[in-house]
Amino acid sequence: MKRILILCFACCLFLMNCNSSNNSNQNETNNLKKDTISVKRVDISNLTIEIDTIISSNEFERFCNTLYYYDSKLFSGVVFEKYVNGQIREEYNVKNGKLNGKYKGFFDNGKLSFEVDYNCENGIGFGVTYYSTGVIKQKTKVENFNFIEKSCFDKQGNEIECD
Repeated sequence: MKRILILCFACCLFLMNCNSSNNSNQNETNNLKKDTISVKRVDISNLTIEIDTIISSNEFERFCNTLYYYDSKLFSGVVFEKYVNGQIREEYNVKNGKLNGKYKGFFDNGKLSFEVDYNCENGIGFGVTYYSTGVIKQKTKVENFNFIEKSCFDKQGNEIECD
């Protein structure tokens, strides 16, 4: 019953998007593969995740090779996970079953822990991690699935050597 309600809700959201006169939404829908379902937001517990079993040279590449399914179809939309206290733990964009766009993580008090901008089609990404105080801890840049830049900072925001 829960699955049917979720499917009905997903269909309603999809139909509302289809009826929108916004061209950018129509272009986004047209870019989705035929076996893809588009839902605005879904809790990760409602998804099936096919994790990359190939040993990747780095975490960025492994994340990009992970596929997300909703109701046996490749998923497109926003995925979120929550802490036990109800705060959002992670929130990220998925398109055609793969990470694409912003991926944010939060401390259990709701403050931003990290933010990564993924482009898995091109193997490009930019990331920033934060101390719980909000000060930047590390910045990274990825090209062709390889880390090419990494800057680290102490708790006062001064640049330091990375481990």
